[in-house]
This record gives sequence, structure tokens and C-alpha cells, in this order.
Amino acid sequence: MKKIGALLITFLLAIHVATVSAEVFSNELPGGKNYINPENIIVQGEQMITIENIFVKSDQSYTLSFPNRDMLGEDIYVLIEGEETYIEEYPIDTICSEEYNMISCTFTTTPTETSIAFEIQGELIELFYSYYDFENFQLEEGTIRTEYEEYISPYNDSLGPEFSGSGAFITSYNSALSIQEIVSSHIVAYDEIDGDVSDQITLLSDAYT
Repeated sequence: MKKIGALLITFLLAIHVATVSAEVFSNELPGGKNYINPENIIVQGEQMITIENIFVKSDQSYTLSFPNRDMLGEDIYVLIEGEETYIEEYPIDTICSEEYNMISCTFTTTPTETSIAFEIQGELIELFYSYYDFENFQLEEGTIRTEYEEYISPYNDSLGPEFSGSGAFITSYNSALSIQEIVSSHIVAYDEIDGDVSDQITLLSDAYT
């Protein structure tokens, strides 16, 4: 008859979580869906330009949307560049599309991209800005333009994730389960801002193997 033992396994677990702080021009992702920080934009004459590059995800589709010719005037020009030039259109006629009083431009960052800059030109941009500020200027993830939301600064994520609950894992004496399999299948770590971070669990001590 096989020996069956009940083992109470104690794990010392740690989560490596980066501390996030919100700065004027943050190198972290925004707290909301809109990547355009008004404090990182300068409007001069017919140009709207980023002051510092915007931190973005690699290999991610993005959509830049803004008011159309009726609001910004003719001769609209769009430049989006990082490691490479993603969009350079003048006039808007290929990558960017114009509908429902808005212009939308969609592109996908390279697998190694970290930040981008953009420039929008239009003969009435300065006049528009004086009345409406940056309303309806949005850079968001995905290939479809969604309803405009104001920029939200990155959250000040100073608290680490938490484990909840405790228990014993019962296994056969001759079980071939590895410690990694047990942890990945039964231990969950959740952070209020980052969500499920179980894949970042690091095993510091192993009294099981």
C-alpha cells in the first residue's frame, strides 16, 4: 500500500513590484485610456507638438484621434514617430480617416518601441485651443476610436500586492508535482492597481522539494 502523507507546505513568497510616481512628464502609462498629457503639449501658431516623448507599449496598436478640418482648418498634417516614422501624412488621405467630425489615425508600435512623439498641424489649431483646450485630442490603445476622456495621471502605486487566505496542500508521497506547478496552480497575488500579478511571484525558500 502506498504511503499517503499530508504535507503542510510553507512558502516564503515575494512580489517584485515597481514603485510608480506621477510626474509632470511621466515615463509610466496613464491612469486612464488617454495618453495625451496636456502639460506635455505645446501649441504654437499652426502646430501642436509633444514636449517630451510619450511612454507607450511595444507591439501595441494605437489610435490617435482629433477634430477634423471643420474645426482645425485645412492643410492638416500628422507626424507620429519613435524608433521609426509611423505616420506622416499631408494631406490626410491614406492611414488616417475622417468621419463624424473627427480624424482618426491608427498605427502599431514596433516590438522594441518605448516612446513616441507626435505633431499635428492645422491652420486653426491655435484658435481651437484657445476655446476648447485639448478637448477631443486622444491617443488610446486599440484600432477603434472611442469616446473622448480627459488625461488621468499615473496612479501613485506605493502599496505592494497582497496574498489572502491560507491552507494546506495535500499530495501523494510519490507525487511528481514540482514546487513551481503547485505555486502557479494554487497561489494567487492581486494588486488593486496592477490586478493579478501571480506571474510575478518569486519563491524565496523551498522546504518541499
